[in-house]
Amino acid sequence: MTENDKTRFLRLTHLFDNCAYVMWVGEPNEVRNARRPRKLKLGELDRLAKTINATWGHLSLPPGLSDVPDTNSSAARTLEHTWHLVKPLITKFCDAHNLTRQHFTSLIAKRAQDTQTSATTIKRLVLRFYYFGSTKHTLLPLPPGRKPDSEFRTGKRNLKNDGEPAKRRGRKSVQTERYGVNDFVVSSDDVEDMLRVYSKFCRNRNSTVSQAHDRYLANEFRVRHPEEYNAYENDLRAEPVTLRQFRYYCEEAKIFDVDAKTDRAQRRLTSKGTLQATSPGEITEIDATGGRVFLVKSDNPSEILGTPIIYIAIDRWSRFVTGVYVSLKSASYDELRYLLLICMTSRKARFSWMNVNINDTEWPYGRLSAVITADRGSELLCESTKQAAADDLLIELTYLPPLCPDGKAIVERAIGVLKKRMSSWGMKGSYKDRPLDPKTKKAARQAQAVAVRALAELYRALVDEVVRHNNRPHTALRRRKALLQANVLPTPTHAYLWGLENLSGFHSPPLTDADYKRLLTASDMGSIGRGACRFLNRTYLPANSEAMAIAARSTNRSKKIGVRYDRTFPCSIYIPTTQHDWAEFRMTADSAEELRGLSLDEEEALSTTGSFLWAEADTQARRKRVATLATPTTKSNRPSSKRKSASELRSSARATRERETTDIKQRMTKNRPQKQDDPGSNARVDEVDWKTVARKERERTLAAIHRQRKAK
Repeated sequence: MTENDKTRFLRLTHLFDNCAYVMWVGEPNEVRNARRPRKLKLGELDRLAKTINATWGHLSLPPGLSDVPDTNSSAARTLEHTWHLVKPLITKFCDAHNLTRQHFTSLIAKRAQDTQTSATTIKRLVLRFYYFGSTKHTLLPLPPGRKPDSEFRTGKRNLKNDGEPAKRRGRKSVQTERYGVNDFVVSSDDVEDMLRVYSKFCRNRNSTVSQAHDRYLANEFRVRHPEEYNAYENDLRAEPVTLRQFRYYCEEAKIFDVDAKTDRAQRRLTSKGTLQATSPGEITEIDATGGRVFLVKSDNPSEILGTPIIYIAIDRWSRFVTGVYVSLKSASYDELRYLLLICMTSRKARFSWMNVNINDTEWPYGRLSAVITADRGSELLCESTKQAAADDLLIELTYLPPLCPDGKAIVERAIGVLKKRMSSWGMKGSYKDRPLDPKTKKAARQAQAVAVRALAELYRALVDEVVRHNNRPHTALRRRKALLQANVLPTPTHAYLWGLENLSGFHSPPLTDADYKRLLTASDMGSIGRGACRFLNRTYLPANSEAMAIAARSTNRSKKIGVRYDRTFPCSIYIPTTQHDWAEFRMTADSAEELRGLSLDEEEALSTTGSFLWAEADTQARRKRVATLATPTTKSNRPSSKRKSASELRSSARATRERETTDIKQRMTKNRPQKQDDPGSNARVDEVDWKTVARKERERTLAAIHRQRKAK
């Protein structure tokens, strides 16, 4: 809510049938001065929610509390120790009787005495737990920084946060010129008096609202505010509480009472195996099952790489499929959280990575629900799932009782339809029924022989069927008259989108979508150096200002650093920081093209094959090189004649020069003889003739030189 251009936040910590407990919150550094949650009547809470400047919403966690530590780290052990220290108190404070001032302090003192811990420390931890939204991660230490400049101040009745008197809301009365400005402000006690009078006289239709208003002014108001009543009776001031105000507060309480009755009626209708959803985004049904599909090698179909497990999530109210995830690993919470990420993120960016043509218009993404319904499978009954859902994510995890499968019938039916339709399409590697008899076993063996070569094929088939399901009229939606009144098509997509806009909010998760995206990411170790981050043998470059700052501080020598990533979308990784946004690093274009069309699970399954192919190619290349070196090619291919002497080499070179000279002269004189059939014998004849000619030429040259010398 906003008062005098100053925003204040009132966090709802507890909600009971007749009252609520709230806490004023502000900046993260003000948690040290937080106060105990105070009691607030439901009528006053509803009045605050109806004010002009007030609105319901979610408060984001500070960035330092979104960085979940690794499981085996010292920070995780410290967090678990702190949580076990305050968990008994949190359980006791779920009772409204223990939230009073006396019991609140005494229980904290007793816990401090039992654990030999300071009572002030435990009190601050409890208040910190409620201050940041009642999640276990709020017990993590905040980054160090400056202390707040001023003390935390809470408002009192009829007072603003800065101590100034509150002003009366609404426009001025027409009698302002006669009586002056009406400065009476209704308090929570006055609202309780109004509701008491209204309940006494108007619930059974014994009197009108106007008559109840007169009785309120004559009795309850006169006793609680004698001075204002005397001035009103003596015609010295205007009516303190008008009929319009009285009707406003009573009608709001009446609406809330109707909602409470509806809620109680729904609780009575809830059986041991059936869950009733009042709006989209409230209850999501999840399940994991073997897809009856085999992933095999391309060159050897008989060798199975793995059996994909299909995870599917369906909104109970609208029958809208919110997410589908395929994994080659065993069913567990670590794989289930990727399904939750898929439910609340964009389809286009995620599935285009797997070469699946889908966009956010054909399959809109939704939101995380407040309740998750699952069967009693081992992957969903483990301690990690319970801890993550209840303590970390603050999501209610509902397990169905034994022999009650109807609570999750929607998802079971959808999975069965997917299996049969995959086989009816003639999809490679699928078979209709469970292999129990000889016919179904034969179908399973035939399916193994023609199984899929890549998970992208399975994703395409699943996404196509999900789009058909979400845009096909559903008989269950035909019975919802709210859709008929709003003229909404009875398809899961239209019903889900309309319900999120008009019906959601009755029961929603406490954290924002951005906080859940951070909490659901996986943690691992990478390395950073020379302005880039290396993770899973791939290079990631900075994508925002925080990442650029970290990359600029990196050295030439790489060092390890903790990263957070989404296994279903490894295009981006994040490094947690103390700022509002995490440092984001994106995969280079070469690395992205290398991994396109493959999931990380599929890459791990093919890693053994890749290592074998590399070793095979290296062995064959080395074998050829060794054979080349070992073969005596120099003795077999070259002539076996002995090496010539230096004089023989000189004479051979001289003969070659003479042959070339003779050939040039013949070409110049155009007196070249025709080629002989035996070039070797022709060369020998030429060699003898030209030697004689050359000798005679030298003799003539020497004789001429001697004659010239004698002449001198």
